[in-house]
Amino acid sequence: MSLVYFKLDRTSMPAEVPVDDCYELCVCRPRLNSFHNIMWSIIAGVFFRYPGFLEYQYRYQGKVVAYLQVINKLPFFRYIPKGGVHTGPAYTAPEHRGHGLHPALLFHIVSDFADKDFYNAVDESNVASIKGVVRVGYKPFAIGHKAGKSYVVDKFLDK
Repeated sequence: MSLVYFKLDRTSMPAEVPVDDCYELCVCRPRLNSFHNIMWSIIAGVFFRYPGFLEYQYRYQGKVVAYLQVINKLPFFRYIPKGGVHTGPAYTAPEHRGHGLHPALLFHIVSDFADKDFYNAVDESNVASIKGVVRVGYKPFAIGHKAGKSYVVDKFLDK
C-alpha cells in the first residue's frame, strides 16, 4: 500500500467547514473497544499531554456515525517531526458519507490546537480521504509506505 503524507498549511484553511445541524459534535477519549485504542490510550496517558489521544466524533440520533482520532507524534510516525501531531484513523458510516463529516472533524481538531503542526497519512487509493484533507488545507509533501508499524518516506515531493 502506497501512502501520501500530508502536512497542514494553515494559510490554505477555509474559514469554516459546515455540516448539517442534525449532527452533534463530541470530543472524548477514544472507546477502549480495540487493541489499537487500548495501546494508544496507554502510550498517550504515560508519555503525552496536550492533546494526548482524543477522538472527535459526529453523532446522529445518539449514534457515532463518524470519528477521527488525534495523537501526538509516536516513534513509528517517522514522517512527523518532533512536536507534530497525527490525525487518523478516521471513519464515516457508509450512509453518512458525502456530507463533509471527515473534513469538518479535521477542521475542529486543527482549530482546537492552533499552536500545533498537523500531519496525516492517506492511502493513495482513498480518493475521498484525500479530498477531505485537501479541503481543510493539508498539502502533500511525501510519498511512502507502511513497514510493520512504521511509516516510511520513500520520496519527498518538490514544492
